[in-house]
Amino acid sequence: MCDLDTASSDQLDLLHAILFESEKHPSHWYQYLRFVEKNFPNRKTQFQLLIHKSVEILGDVEKKDDIDLVRVYLMLAERDRFFI
Repeated sequence: MCDLDTASSDQLDLLHAILFESEKHPSHWYQYLRFVEKNFPNRKTQFQLLIHKSVEILGDVEKKDDIDLVRVYLMLAERDRFFI
């Protein structure tokens, strides 16, 4: 959910953290998901897919009680109830 030509510097910074610092860091994903949720409210299906991808990537994180990992899972649970 990023057009590099029109993306804000905030969005690019968040993506940089995921892609180049640590894709398995729950806080990077949570911050990016919050950004997308706030700035692209009409892209619900794409947002749902992004949440699923983040959960897939974060699935083998060792610290399962990380607060941001829990928040990502809660976002998934909240969105999935609308797609059942």
